[in-house]
Amino acid sequence: MARVNLNSTQAVPEEPLAEGDYMLRCVGCDGAYKSQQSGKTSIKFRFIATDHPNSPPMNFFLGLPQEDDDERSINQKFNRINEMHDIFDIHFDDTGFDDDDYEGKDRMALVEYCDPDNSIDDYVKSQTRPFNSIRKFYKT
Repeated sequence: MARVNLNSTQAVPEEPLAEGDYMLRCVGCDGAYKSQQSGKTSIKFRFIATDHPNSPPMNFFLGLPQEDDDERSINQKFNRINEMHDIFDIHFDDTGFDDDDYEGKDRMALVEYCDPDNSIDDYVKSQTRPFNSIRKFYKT
């Protein structure tokens, strides 16, 4: 085996944020993310807290209409997507939007602290360590 020359001893552990309002920056947006678990497609956003460099990045997903969705579900998904465009001042029209337009944009958001040891939610309980979840964004 080869030795890997890497000094990671000075790494500062990531610390999830306490529940509250934080300025988040979008550092990535994938407009056609496909879940390996469900096979469904969504828009996947990746955010960092601008004033908290040791907090872990957070993902946020907006479901895209699926073949088996009914009209009501499709309309709800389109409304959530349009609200996100509005909050982040993203241009969109009847042909779609450019997912790169989200990158680098900052918005205030309500962030939730999720602890696997103190939760009744199956997804939260399945995680190995505490993490943050984005509850909502604020229009500035």
